[in-house]
Amino acid sequence: MLVQKSAADIIFTNGKIYTVDDKNPFAEAVAVKDGKFIEVGSAKEIEKFVGQHTRVVDLGEGFAMPGFIDAHIHPAQPYLQEEGGALLFPESFNKEQIAEAVAAYLKKNPTAPYIIGEGWAMNLFPNGRAHKEWLD
Repeated sequence: MLVQKSAADIIFTNGKIYTVDDKNPFAEAVAVKDGKFIEVGSAKEIEKFVGQHTRVVDLGEGFAMPGFIDAHIHPAQPYLQEEGGALLFPESFNKEQIAEAVAAYLKKNPTAPYIIGEGWAMNLFPNGRAHKEWLD
């Protein structure tokens, strides 16, 4: 869908771009303005959308597709869970379920110097943090 005929904010060109359009599933280039496609087509067709401030990304014949990518990771989490004794609570747990899980962990690990817990719904506790007084 063409939003407007003006300079694009960003252009992706020289690639195989998945368009999410059953009738025309791939294009060589796309022009984007304000987060929306303003034109999809060949590199030649998209050239007219290059403006003074347009960022042009040459895909080098690579593949691209629209989407949301979350690069947010927790590299230490598997270690904490498997080796470090972290308690990873589902967001569906209420306060009582968290307290039961902590008590069960302490029963199993009475000499543990500390407990690491995370994953609960942030709205369960003030500022998203369970305090020692509540756990005691």
